[in-house]
Parts: sequence; structure tokens; C-alpha cells
Amino acid sequence: MAIGSRLKGSFLGYSVQLLAGGALIAQEASLSPAAGTFETSTLSYTAQAGDPHLGLPLEIRLASVGLRAQVSFDNVQLTACPSVADVLVVATPTTACVFPGGTLRFDVSALNTTGSTVVQDIWIDAFKPNGDPLAGNPIVGPRAVTFAPFRQIQGSVSFPIPASVPAPSGPFTLKTLIGTFPDCPTDSSSFDISLVPQQNTACPQGVTVTHVGTITDGNRLGEQFQYTFTPQQDYFIDFREVVTTPPGDDGCNCGLDETIIIESVFGCFDGPIRFATDDIFNTVHAGTACGCASVSTQELQCRPRGGGDNDWMTFHVNELKWERASNGDIVVTVTPQGGSPVSASQPGPTCR
Repeated sequence: MAIGSRLKGSFLGYSVQLLAGGALIAQEASLSPAAGTFETSTLSYTAQAGDPHLGLPLEIRLASVGLRAQVSFDNVQLTACPSVADVLVVATPTTACVFPGGTLRFDVSALNTTGSTVVQDIWIDAFKPNGDPLAGNPIVGPRAVTFAPFRQIQGSVSFPIPASVPAPSGPFTLKTLIGTFPDCPTDSSSFDISLVPQQNTACPQGVTVTHVGTITDGNRLGEQFQYTFTPQQDYFIDFREVVTTPPGDDGCNCGLDETIIIESVFGCFDGPIRFATDDIFNTVHAGTACGCASVSTQELQCRPRGGGDNDWMTFHVNELKWERASNGDIVVTVTPQGGSPVSASQPGPTCR
């Protein structure tokens, strides 16, 4: 309901009470609207199985505080909602931030947990950084969806961000709800999103490669390399690597295992990025053959922050080579496209 404070008058407080069979079961009295304005008061009560108030007559009681105080009440509504969610929903963002004029994309999955066909509404609300709802909610939906027994439905949502929205700003909260629109959501899933300035979203022209250090992790031996984007400037991009290994390895345990480390792979960064760190491993056991080698191709790709799957572009290619020399040493070599090889080695276990 709406709680109002008259433009001329004293607002000393109010009380909204919900009673069942004459017994008070919930109340609310927390708002202090400014003179000449209304605020929304929401009061809820959840009745569990066996609740003694079930089936009793309900009453809404409104009161003002003070003998001469004046409170305005309007738009009083009472809604009964199921308390158990038949369908569970999960929303997963594909990026943590997006720029004005860009497109926010995220995945939604909903599962019917019952053995019956269920029809549910699904919609999405947005909230400002201070928690206030965004004007125009819901920003998506509502849409009625039919779920077969125990069926899971998955989909992707794209939402354009107006170019007029100032950046940086946020975080905003996006809340995906399922249930009966608008007053009876039975489940929801939320995540935060920030808006960042759109600047320098072009891909780097390439990378320079430097060796950082040696890595030993049990039987996993490897080297760490740093890829510095060129030209050396701030990049506001999503970044990933795609590695392919041609067929024809000699079977002597020379396959590559890579872990690329950056602030957030497939993500969006709170600040600019200039480089990524790549860990190149192989699991080596004593007694395996010496003199073997494995070669892979690594494509470094980027897209503007918050871009779509079709926006990825390959901006650089490295050749990765892992080999076991005749003396048993482990040698890792990264050869950047159009550049000189950068190698590092360490002693390996005894080989046959």
C-alpha cells in the first residue's frame, strides 16, 4: 500500500497491521515519506504447514500515530502467494560489466522440480545502486512458460544498454523472477552489473613474450610466460585463448596443458588490462622416453567488453612447443607470430 505525508500537516508515524482471527500476525511502521509524497509499504507473512492461523478471517488495520497527526493511505492490496517454489531459476551473467550503448547478455536456466506440468511467469527487474527499482520494470517479460514434469529450460537473454546512461556507474542489480506476475514470485536469482566507459575496445596488434619463471607442481613441470599487449596501452576488452594441437604426437607423454591467467577470462574488468600470464605444463613421469616433442597453436582472441559470441577476433598466434631433450631436460618454447622464439628449460626426471 502507499503511505503518504500531507503537504501541510504533521506526520508522526503510522502502523499497518495484518490480523488473522483477531490475532496480530505481522506489522510494519518503518517509512517516513517527505511532505507531499507517498512511499510503498510492504507487509508479508509466511504460513507454514500446520499454522494455527490458516483458514481464519484476515483483517488489515491502519492507524496513525498522534492525536493530530495526518497520514494518507492509498492503494491497499492483499495478495496470497504459494510459499513453495515449483520451478527454480538461475541467472548467470557472461560478463561483469558493459558499456553504454552495448548489450548485456546472460543465461537463464529454470527447472520444474515437480512431476506435474506447471505454467509460470518469468520476468526480470533491475535495481539502482541504492536499491531503488528502475523505472519501467520489468525490463524483460513477463512471459508465461509451460514446464513439462521435471523439465529444465535454458536460454539466453540480450538487453541493450541505452547510450545515454552515464558511465562509470553501478553496480546495478538484475533480478530474474519466476512465479505469478507481478506479486507472487516463488523463486529468483540476482547478479550485479557495472557500466564502464567505452574506450579503446579495439584488439591489440600483437604481443611480446617474456619468460617469468619455472613452475613445479608434483609431476606437473612447466614454465610461465607473460604476454604484453602491443602497442603498450590500456585495453578495455574481453580476452581468451584458443589452443589446437595437430595430430601426430609420438605418444611419449608430450601433450600440452595450459592455464592462462588474467584478471577474468571471458569477463569484464574493473580497470584496464595490459598483459596476461600463461602457465604451460606437462605431466612427466620417470621412465618415459626422451627426445619427444609436442607442438600446439595458440590463438589469442579479443572482443569489445560485453560483446557477443560472434565478436571474437584472433589478433595474434603463438606456436607452443613442449619437448624432452636427449639429456632429459624439459624445454618449453613460445614462438610469437613474426617474432623470435622464447625458451626456458629445467631438469626433468630420469628417462629411459
